[in-house]
Amino acid sequence: MTEALGGLEGKAFDFESDYGREYDRFIRQIIPGYDSFFEICLAMFSGVIGEHGKVLVAGCGTGAELDCFARNKPGWKMTGVDLSGQMVDIARKKLEASAREIGFEPEIEWIVGDVARLNHQGEFDAIACNLVLHFIPGLAGKLEFLKALRSLLRPGGILILMDACWEKKQEFHTWMRAWWGFASARGLSARKWSSFREDFERGLHPLPKAEQEKMVGLAGFEEVFPFWSSLHHLAVVARNPFA
Repeated sequence: MTEALGGLEGKAFDFESDYGREYDRFIRQIIPGYDSFFEICLAMFSGVIGEHGKVLVAGCGTGAELDCFARNKPGWKMTGVDLSGQMVDIARKKLEASAREIGFEPEIEWIVGDVARLNHQGEFDAIACNLVLHFIPGLAGKLEFLKALRSLLRPGGILILMDACWEKKQEFHTWMRAWWGFASARGLSARKWSSFREDFERGLHPLPKAEQEKMVGLAGFEEVFPFWSSLHHLAVVARNPFA
């Protein structure tokens, strides 16, 4: 694979390639407010589970959420799961460096595998699942995945879900021209932008924002509330019903 961020010579969004190794810088070039979003997740989780609880990061990537949580909530027990062994390795090393910096070792279980196949039913107080659902094709597949996440939550537990969404409206595409302007200003080259857009078209399966919100409700969650948006990205928080 010769393209640093994908391209037609390899599979789209190959997290075991240079794409995964460059992810930390790249993702901040294409999502405005990426880091501050995790601070909002921290605040929302804290309001529900306090100082002690079990948190799952489904699709932990390079560990941005886990690092934010570990630095602020030493009493949380966390599990980071990702399909990519390279991404889990990057995340683990990041958290090891953070542990040396902050002076304590956060309690984290690392799993390389499919979060939908975990045998941890009803164990977690909160789940963060960010930039994952848009990789799953088909409404049935997305719904099955969301139901699997709900099965991992205790009654009353909460889910935060953030993904790319897409609209057919002309005004959406008119204003989305600003996306390249933002990425370019953050140092993304035209070549890498073109490669990324090719991968976006063939490797992602985003829903319109209203449909994504509805899908979370169809999976059995309650109190579904959209709380964050950045260009075409939408985050919702929802609760697993009390038994």
